[in-house]
Amino acid sequence: MVIDDDEEFRELVATVLPASVETLEAGRLRDADALLQAHDVDTIVVDGLLPDGSGPQWIENRRKAGDTRPIVFISALYKDSTIVGQMRGLGVSTINKRYASPEIILNAIFNARPSDPPG
Repeated sequence: MVIDDDEEFRELVATVLPASVETLEAGRLRDADALLQAHDVDTIVVDGLLPDGSGPQWIENRRKAGDTRPIVFISALYKDSTIVGQMRGLGVSTINKRYASPEIILNAIFNARPSDPPG
């Protein structure tokens, strides 16, 4: 699943993945929440700033709720080392959106690992 309000970026992510990989797209966090309830999602790619909230806060809430699936945080917020450290502490892969080539995106998605359960 790709959660980003930039439709072109969501399409870029979908195109770098093999055709056999189904990609769900959401431009808002509430849409992502609805898709997660309706679909079995293996990996989540999340932007930092979305129209209805903060990607990092959403990720933190997912982790607190016990969601251990792989997450890739991709954002221009990468320059904020506090956010990057917070994401890594939650077992989240991080990518600087400004330098995200198709190869880097693909590597991050396929190398993302589940986090440890909270506790």
